[in-house]
Order: sequence, then structure tokens, then C-alpha cells
Amino acid sequence: MRAQDHLFTSTSETETVAVLTTTNLVEIEPTRWVVADFTGDRTLRDEDEGKILRSLSGSATNLTVPKGWLSGGKGQVVIMQYGAGTVTIVAASGVTIDTPSTLIFNEQYGTVTLIQIDNDEYLIAGRMSP
Repeated sequence: MRAQDHLFTSTSETETVAVLTTTNLVEIEPTRWVVADFTGDRTLRDEDEGKILRSLSGSATNLTVPKGWLSGGKGQVVIMQYGAGTVTIVAASGVTIDTPSTLIFNEQYGTVTLIQIDNDEYLIAGRMSP
């Protein structure tokens, strides 16, 4: 195995991931996703960073990214439209969200990742409505 290669083991509740480095083998704990359900309009909070936010709403819902969310750090949040109600991501005043399309989910069970690029600047990775 070359030095730049990585050795991964599968993850589960009891396994860990191993990464091969040039000098030694380092163990990394597996990521445990926290799912936070919501219904109705919601504004992101700092504690949402790194979570999966799952909308269970049967009617249209807005998820607002406030100015200053995660200020001073880089982060991300996964957003799922699990219910039938369309989820729209809303940029508060002073917030920029880059997307190749719109800020509206394109279908039930759609999932996107909101990635912080800089203070108050974000990128959406995933499928949104054209």
C-alpha cells in the first residue's frame, strides 16, 4: 500500500475506522449522525452544525439561515425533506447561499448539505428544484 493510500474498515456501532499514515496507524472513532426532526418554520442554531435536520411537515416549510450562523468556524448541516411539505431554504439579510438552481427542495425525501464557505456565505450541495 502506498503512503498516500488510506485503509478504511467498515463502521458500525462497535467498529472504528483505521487510516494508514506514513508513520503509523491511527484509529478514528466513527461518525454518529444526530437526527433532529422539525415541523413548521425553523431557523438554524449553532448546535445544528453537523446534524441531519429532517422536516416531517406535511405543508410548506421555511428553514432560515441567520446572519452570523457558525461565525468564526466552518461547518455544515444535512437537510432532509422527509414529509410531503416542500422545504425552502431562506437566506436572512446579509447571508449568501450559492446554488446551481433554486433554494426549494425538488421532492419528498430529497436531501442536501448546506456547507459554510466563509462567514455568512454557504453552498448547497444536492438536488434542488430547477
